[in-house]
Amino acid sequence: MNKLKWWQGEWYERQRINEAAAELAAVDVIADSQGQQLRRLFELDRDQGREIARLQAATGVLMEFLVESKVVEEGALRARLDSAFAALDPQQPTSPAAQGERTGRGGPAAPPQRQVTCPVCGRQVALRNTFVTVSGEVCDQCYYAAQGET
Repeated sequence: MNKLKWWQGEWYERQRINEAAAELAAVDVIADSQGQQLRRLFELDRDQGREIARLQAATGVLMEFLVESKVVEEGALRARLDSAFAALDPQQPTSPAAQGERTGRGGPAAPPQRQVTCPVCGRQVALRNTFVTVSGEVCDQCYYAAQGET
């Protein structure tokens, strides 16, 4: 908003004040809308947390029931769960005992690294060596080259 000149009268001041009030009202509407969206996100987060807690409790009860009724051995069940969790998140380390069993050695096995193809240069690189851009997962060399850094 421009500053008023000395010759501009009362009408001009009222006009500027009304424009500023309209701008403030628009900002207030936007802030209210964003506040409502934020409250809704917090409600969803709370509801999802409750649902996850219920699922964890149900899963725990079912696992205990299976072990107590001798349908499955506890060690076999844990090993199956560890492998299922590792398949969901390959970067998540599993227990050292489970890794030693799989490798046949006492030490832990190296976690598999997911490979992606850079859409710019076409090279196969580890996911940890990429940046997420509009073009997709770009290798770090192409990213830095596009940024003008080498």
